[in-house]
Amino acid sequence: MAKLSKFFLQPGEFLNESLWSRQEDFEGMQGVDNLFVVTNLGQLAQVQALIQFEQLQNNYLLILHTDANKRMPVFITKIIDTSLFTGHALLWLPHSPNKLVLKKLVYMDRMYKKVLLAIRPKTVFLLSFERHYALLAARASSWGCKLALVEEGTGTYKLDQVQLRPATVFSDGLNRAERLSVCCIQALPMLRRYRSALSPFLHYDDVYVAFPDLAKKVFKSNRFHRFFLHAGGMTADARTKRLVRKYQISSADFVYVNQRYRIDEAEHAASVLTILSRIAEMLSCRVFVKMHPKDTPQFHEAFRAQIEQRAFQDRIIYISEPDFLIEPTIAAARPRGIIGIASTSLVYAPLVSKSIRVYSIAPTFLSMVSSGGNAGKRAASCALISRHLEILKKFKHVVVLPHAFTAADLTGNTTDRRCADEVRHPVHAPADKVESNNCMWADEDKKTEHKFAEEIGDTVRTHVDEHGHAGITYNDGEELIEGTFLDGDAHTSHTSHTDNADNANNAENDSDSLLATARISATRQQWQKASCYFSWAFPEGYAELPPPIAAEVFTVLVMQERYDAALEVWGAAISRHCCAEVRVQATVTARIPSDNNAYTSCRLPADASANLNGNSNVRAGMQRSENSAGGAEQPAPLTLSDSRLINAARLALTYLGTTLSGRQGWKLHTDIGYIFSLNSQNSPNNLNGVNGLYRPQDGVALQQARVRLAIWDEDWRTALNALNALNALDACSGPHVDEQPVLIQKLMCLAEMGRHDDAVQLFQTSNSAGLSTAVVVMAQAWINAAAAQWTKVAAELGSNLAQFSDDERRTLAPDVLLARAYRMLKDFLSAKTYLDAAKAYCEHCPLLQKEHALLARDEKRWEDLAAMLEVAYSIDTMEMPTWAVVAYSMSLRKQGLIEQALSFWGDCTAHEYLKPAAQLEFAALKMQTGCWQSAIRIAQPFQAQSDDAPWVLAAAYLMGGHIDDAYAVLTADTTRAAITQEELELQAHIAQLTGHWQMAANAWHTMLCQFAGSAPPYAWDRLLALNTLLANHEKPILTH
Repeated sequence: MAKLSKFFLQPGEFLNESLWSRQEDFEGMQGVDNLFVVTNLGQLAQVQALIQFEQLQNNYLLILHTDANKRMPVFITKIIDTSLFTGHALLWLPHSPNKLVLKKLVYMDRMYKKVLLAIRPKTVFLLSFERHYALLAARASSWGCKLALVEEGTGTYKLDQVQLRPATVFSDGLNRAERLSVCCIQALPMLRRYRSALSPFLHYDDVYVAFPDLAKKVFKSNRFHRFFLHAGGMTADARTKRLVRKYQISSADFVYVNQRYRIDEAEHAASVLTILSRIAEMLSCRVFVKMHPKDTPQFHEAFRAQIEQRAFQDRIIYISEPDFLIEPTIAAARPRGIIGIASTSLVYAPLVSKSIRVYSIAPTFLSMVSSGGNAGKRAASCALISRHLEILKKFKHVVVLPHAFTAADLTGNTTDRRCADEVRHPVHAPADKVESNNCMWADEDKKTEHKFAEEIGDTVRTHVDEHGHAGITYNDGEELIEGTFLDGDAHTSHTSHTDNADNANNAENDSDSLLATARISATRQQWQKASCYFSWAFPEGYAELPPPIAAEVFTVLVMQERYDAALEVWGAAISRHCCAEVRVQATVTARIPSDNNAYTSCRLPADASANLNGNSNVRAGMQRSENSAGGAEQPAPLTLSDSRLINAARLALTYLGTTLSGRQGWKLHTDIGYIFSLNSQNSPNNLNGVNGLYRPQDGVALQQARVRLAIWDEDWRTALNALNALNALDACSGPHVDEQPVLIQKLMCLAEMGRHDDAVQLFQTSNSAGLSTAVVVMAQAWINAAAAQWTKVAAELGSNLAQFSDDERRTLAPDVLLARAYRMLKDFLSAKTYLDAAKAYCEHCPLLQKEHALLARDEKRWEDLAAMLEVAYSIDTMEMPTWAVVAYSMSLRKQGLIEQALSFWGDCTAHEYLKPAAQLEFAALKMQTGCWQSAIRIAQPFQAQSDDAPWVLAAAYLMGGHIDDAYAVLTADTTRAAITQEELELQAHIAQLTGHWQMAANAWHTMLCQFAGSAPPYAWDRLLALNTLLANHEKPILTH
């Protein structure tokens, strides 16, 4: 019904629906501490990051929406992290709520009042400060709520002196209804409550922004906090890193970030490419093009066509995946620069990578597209670019290239002032002002720093008094206070005398205060905030960090479960200081026999060198270390004694072999052993006399980590040796080691090596009287597994599963072994049932992840297998266990993704360190590309070492037409019988081609008997044909 008709026919309903008197039901939640107000997915990501950043509790989410986009609130409610909010609610707003229309303001003020009464928050967090948001802020402030402003984007900095003034009847951009509303609000006292909507709300208790200096010019607040969603590379996920590896984006390259404008696609693409080609030529660089997620398919096609037509492929590389964020890419690739028209990425890029250059090509682009067809849309787009450009000019690190730019504009000194006013990085302290690693900075501002340190000390002491010890990184709050301004801690740049006045007024920009804030955040277990402030304190990266600070950063990253970043920090910083000694000691240790009764720092390289079947990744690292040991130029430090370093090492031990694994895990294991050796009470290297840092438990923990790493990589011999070393440590009056899990792990290693007799002997010689029923059952199951008696494993272990407590099911993982038994018996449904049951006890167990993947492999669910492995591992042949390398390559190969599989294998020079199983999978991949000669070269060395190698070698010979060689390989004494369907078919083909019809018939017959459900249709036909040929010569194979 039309509004006018409803006014006359149903006046009551008309008034109820009118914004003047409309009421919406709203049920909130009393006693909320923090109320967050959002309208879109970007704002949700921002507030969720802030909650984690500040570790805020008791949060409530209010989602504003209009009828213009009914899908957005649905999307938001689906992806809310419910662990961060106690509840959420939707609030309807009228269409175009930012219009200054009186009836809309009346309605929104009424609803905001209802929200505040229903929720009664202590603090209201807003991401905008104008119009109806100013209305909400003013009402919340008048009711005693604290207000916090969170940066949403560069719009936070758009205000100038004109925009700060209240709106008037003569303000630009207002329509007739708005001008009338503004006039009434200003003139009538009864409407004064709505006057706050006429101007931006500028007074806040807390302001969270990326650039506090600029925010201070506009907003008034007692506390300005530096906050940026992508700081410290927190959002750089595995997919981003894969993209960087795929396109090989390096620190010498530039990335162009595209934006959508209502300009002809072909003209837009041609203009941008003309500019980018000039830049690429001037700087002798490559430019990668990142498209906007909402760019049309026509624009994508126009861009690709222009690149091909103008032969720019070698200089300008089109990235086909548009749906990724540029900030995480910057963190992962550290490119030389970012280019854009007026993208916000130009503003925030230096907060992710300080050394990056950012260029706006807006003036040149505008000059090229300002005239042409469709004048209305073109003019609107150009005006929008101009407005955005004015905002960019507020940021001094953004270099706006002139219309006719030259190479000097791209390489001039202006590009070296990046973020100069936003983040100060003073020069290093003079050498004569550094006393020692345990002395405070001794310069003109010592008193100022001592005062600041006292304030930090008060904060830490208060936290320690309330919560006990100051977090996992520090044993005592005093250690944090004393270490805040140590020159040796971080090589923190200290301010010169001329900079001190500025730093006093802007403490959060000082490197020392940033470091102190990071440490205080760590004591409060605000891990995201700590990592952000560490990244701001050391914007050039962590490569130059000394061990103590690297240990703190490592701990913070591990507590965030950012394991790749943690290993990068450790490798770049700690190893830089001790790699010379490690190399020398590794070389010496590798030449002497290992002593299982004594703890030595470099057992890892020693065992790997002595064991030819040991971990191949470790041997690779060992060989490289030996090659470079003699040429190490940097002097080895006398000691690395520091409790923060020891605590970080102990923390890492709890993750080695579970989440920190692979080549980097073994490298970290070696570093930890070296650090422990320097800090042991009897170590000759411990010249500082720091006794008590190293504990006997650390030796046990190191060996346990060694066991987990070896099991992760299926290096069963190394794992068994480490388990024996654990028993030796226990026998030498060390910390008691629980014998039951050690026994089960030993039996598992023997079973995996097929040493059934040794497993039986080990169990018979163990103290069975002290073993629980569950351990005895599990031990017998592994003994049966060693003999491949999977039916017996499934029957006995399944019938006794009730004997296991929840803790025993977690530590012994019987469900995983049961799943494996049923998988080997081809009962995939039962296998999946037990894997699902195992999730409740050992969700992150590497053995469980492996069994899930192998079940997908055996069921030939190739897409699922690839997805599982991409989630579980860093996709790198040198950072994955051998079985995962084989499974991932096979999953790609079976899907026909040959190019992706070859890209996964990468540089062939590293393959010499891979185990035979991985080498043979690579050979199979080579055969699929037609390179049978390469497959032969890869498989031949393993013919006598691996049971599978002869079958791969025979397939390669068959592909190359060397039929007799293929038959000779299959009939060799060292070649095992065919097991899989593929091997039986290969045997049948080779036998047929060489005239051995009886062997061929036997192979087809065996395939039809063992693989009746999956055998190819032609198998039966060929068996019948062979029987016909054999009928007059030999006894045919039965076909029933």
